[in-house]
Amino acid sequence: MKRSIQHRVCFFLMVMMIGCSLAAYAKDLKGTVQMNTVGTGLIEEENVDQAREVAIKSALSTAVESAVGQILSADMIEANFQLLSDRIYNPIQKFIKGFRVLAEAQSNEFYRVLVRSTISVDTLSSNLSEIGVSMEKKILPGILMFISEQNIHQSPYQWWRIKSQAQPFNPAEIELNKILKQKNYQIVSRFALVRKLWARTEFQQDTIEKEEIINFARTNNAQIVLIGKVETYLSPGVMGSDMASIDAKITLQAFQTQTGTLVSETTQEARAINTNELLGAKEAVTKAASQAAEILAGQIETGLKKAGINASQVELLVSGTKKLAYFVSFRKILASEIQGVSAIRLKELKSNEAKIEVDFTEGGDMLAKRLMLKSFDNFGLNILKITSTHISLALVSKEELKQIRSDETNGSREEPHE
Repeated sequence: MKRSIQHRVCFFLMVMMIGCSLAAYAKDLKGTVQMNTVGTGLIEEENVDQAREVAIKSALSTAVESAVGQILSADMIEANFQLLSDRIYNPIQKFIKGFRVLAEAQSNEFYRVLVRSTISVDTLSSNLSEIGVSMEKKILPGILMFISEQNIHQSPYQWWRIKSQAQPFNPAEIELNKILKQKNYQIVSRFALVRKLWARTEFQQDTIEKEEIINFARTNNAQIVLIGKVETYLSPGVMGSDMASIDAKITLQAFQTQTGTLVSETTQEARAINTNELLGAKEAVTKAASQAAEILAGQIETGLKKAGINASQVELLVSGTKKLAYFVSFRKILASEIQGVSAIRLKELKSNEAKIEVDFTEGGDMLAKRLMLKSFDNFGLNILKITSTHISLALVSKEELKQIRSDETNGSREEPHE
């Protein structure tokens, strides 16, 4: 009975130590980290030594898997699980710099150990990079903003017009830009677009049709366009002082440019108090825009999913993956060197075939062109089929690709038989 209580206390302490260890190292994963993990081995035919060895291996495997979980998101682990299983989780010895058994206990037919292991995060990160599993946060769609901003006592400032009737006033755009970037959205710069809009009379009117804005955004590399307005006005001041009270209201709608679907909208209000009305207006607008940005950041991606919009994705069916070096190199280049690719996800991996989902807004034709222009070491791409949303291709050696090209050329020169 006394021994059973000791085992329970020991196991409770193990769990507590694991929790503390994970919390401590998760803040900063660099160099090496120490982790406490529990491993369990089944005692078969009273062979305690063998069960102990199995338990230690189990604890070390858990340590490496936990370290991967701190580097990659759950979605990335799920999307790349087969590749992680083949190249990271087996074998794990190269990531373990040392270990020590802190405690051990036998409970009925099980043997448990608490192991403190030292894991090389640098080696782990390097290996993840080599197999093309990006550790960067997912880059979300590119956003272009068309927001009319009105300062107190002034006409609205609209960046797309040739002759604005007011001095530049765009604190809402600045705040939205800052927060959405922090949330990993891309912001399409408007400065290169101004002259294009100056040449179009429909953009020089007080009111512009939303369809015109959406079409323009789509043809200028924006997947999302924010359309809205900002209004400021005086509210009752602070009694007994010269402080002015300014209210700001921001109304925004986010449209997916490929389909014109409304994926998010919000209206936010804020108040600021200042001796200077113009500065108070700027402060109030910034507060309202900050509130709006936090809401939009979460709603846009959710709205796209709810609407079932996949216009920004191309599926790749890749054969020839049994040559793993080819496939690893292809994934790495696809993720980091092909213009317009913001994220890739491995959906399925078979013995010689893989499905990859690519976030790319310009369609399968353009993605295929950019892939064909890319030079790959020791192998090439044989593009088999292209549609706007799907590409089928094979990874082949340079010699095989040369023979394929030769056969295609010779075939096109053959005269038809009578």
